Amino acid sequence: MKRGAPAATSAISLADVMPVSAQDRTLIELSGIGKRFRVDAVETIALANIDLAVGRGELVSITGPSGSGKSTLLAILGLIETPSHGEYRIDGLDTTTLAPTAIAALRNKNIGFVFQAFNLIADLSVELNVELPLIYGGVPAARRKQRVAEVLELVKLSHLARQMPGRLSGGQQQRVAVARAVADDPPILLADEPTGNLDSRHGDDVIELLCGLHGKGTTVCLVTHNPTYAKIATRIVHMEDGRA
Repeated sequence: MKRGAPAATSAISLADVMPVSAQDRTLIELSGIGKRFRVDAVETIALANIDLAVGRGELVSITGPSGSGKSTLLAILGLIETPSHGEYRIDGLDTTTLAPTAIAALRNKNIGFVFQAFNLIADLSVELNVELPLIYGGVPAARRKQRVAEVLELVKLSHLARQMPGRLSGGQQQRVAVARAVADDPPILLADEPTGNLDSRHGDDVIELLCGLHGKGTTVCLVTHNPTYAKIATRIVHMEDGRA
């Protein structure tokens, strides 16, 4: 992919790249996005010419069979993968013109992730797992402690702040993962099968939490196989053979 001149390495906030008067604009916009993977002589098309716009404050469910490209699409939305072709804009900012350091800064400040496997660090307490993105973001210690307390209260786990992840249930671990994802108050939250390893009761708790965050203005993109959970979205995007 062709990139322009390297951008500044300091953290990029969406507020820095979008005028206040334009806050009702499209937040996420994909145009002609494709992704190919090559292993030896075999090329696999994971995404084929995806056009997708997500408005500020939407909750979008992404559905489809296994292998349809859902997780690849989410990885591109999260700036983890780069597309083979096409344009990806966040608040009008063309991410394909950014240097890798600027992409990392944009991702770390503005995008939170929740994964199916929780991805908590086993030898760190609940509160330290939640604090990690704030440490990486250079947030002062006093503010970090305050924010950790706020988000643990949000997910109703304040009483388990000093527990280790291995002593928690699957549902509790996923709520810790949600707290970590929103600790730095990102405007975009991406959730990849966040209920996939949970029973229905704990899955319902996590979806209720995501809905609550959406209700407070967070833009949420949810990958799910569960048709009931998909229906809570403001819009459903169905994937099939790398196409939406």
